[in-house]
Amino acid sequence: DENRDDMVARLASSVYKQGEAARDANDMAAAVDHFRRVAVLAPGSSIVPTAEYDAAAALIGLERWGEAAGVLEDFRARYPDHELNNDVDEKLAAAYLKSDQPVKAAGELERIASTSTDHALREQSLWQAQELYEQAGMIGETARVLTNYVNEFSYPVEPAIEARQKLAGIYEQQGDTAGYHYWLNEIVIADAGAGSERSTRTKYLAAKASMVLAEPVARTYRAITLTVPLDQSLPAKKSQMERALDAYARAADYGVSEVTTAATYRIAEIYDDFGRALMESQRPAGLNTDEFEQYEILLEEQAFPFEEQAIDLHEVNVGRLSDGVYDEWVKASLEALAKLMPARYAKTEKSENAVASMY
Repeated sequence: DENRDDMVARLASSVYKQGEAARDANDMAAAVDHFRRVAVLAPGSSIVPTAEYDAAAALIGLERWGEAAGVLEDFRARYPDHELNNDVDEKLAAAYLKSDQPVKAAGELERIASTSTDHALREQSLWQAQELYEQAGMIGETARVLTNYVNEFSYPVEPAIEARQKLAGIYEQQGDTAGYHYWLNEIVIADAGAGSERSTRTKYLAAKASMVLAEPVARTYRAITLTVPLDQSLPAKKSQMERALDAYARAADYGVSEVTTAATYRIAEIYDDFGRALMESQRPAGLNTDEFEQYEILLEEQAFPFEEQAIDLHEVNVGRLSDGVYDEWVKASLEALAKLMPARYAKTEKSENAVASMY
């Protein structure tokens, strides 16, 4: 009939107004029933999408999260281009969260992060998504979202560096050393370029990262043995030693107490190791007794300054006791001094007096 479309529209409007009246009367259950009847009685009406959306909102008000999620899913599937879809994403994320569906909630939050024009909302959504994946034990998805976060949100600097720290932790747990070191290096780079946004926290994370990154450099140094002819093996070991010292020095430069004491200890350890490596180096063949003794004296002369440097650095670490700093690395320096200078440091009761005498 020619009047059919008009009658359907009037019927849809009438039922919708019943839903509005129930909602205004705070009878949300009745409002849901009326709003959902619109699609049943007048499926072709233009008001159906709005009625479905309002039904979902009422279900959320009633905390009927599972039903609300179902209505919202149906809405998005049937009306993909509707202007209310942006709000649907947020409501659906909330419904999934409340109905204990964290993985689906994370997916919705990713969707919001990719479609919203609100920068802060996009950032918060992506961060929350990776947290939900992490809670669900989906480490691969967590790493993927964190990587997206770092690529898209370099600022503010601190949360972006925290994201890098989490990524480094993930790769470390997975035994992926290359990935672990990559993200540690990214922390160092991000902190160095942070400018006015550089904070105590970013420097702390960068200092810890630098300390870890120095370790493989030191291992490479230790792996080089001194063999004859010494004038060929010595430059290679000394060159790598300088690289290791520079790496630990960069870590110490951040001024983070626990990193500074660790780096100081490691630097002292390298000097001590270099001196011992000289003394334990391969001797040339064919030396007579006098030549052998002269060679030993020469090695001792070469090794002595490195041992002295190690002692000086360990004493610098121990000197921090007067500032109230006593951690595992200060303790380790005390133990090292007890071996290097037993007459002065071997007894615990003398160690503190020795430190006091330095000031």
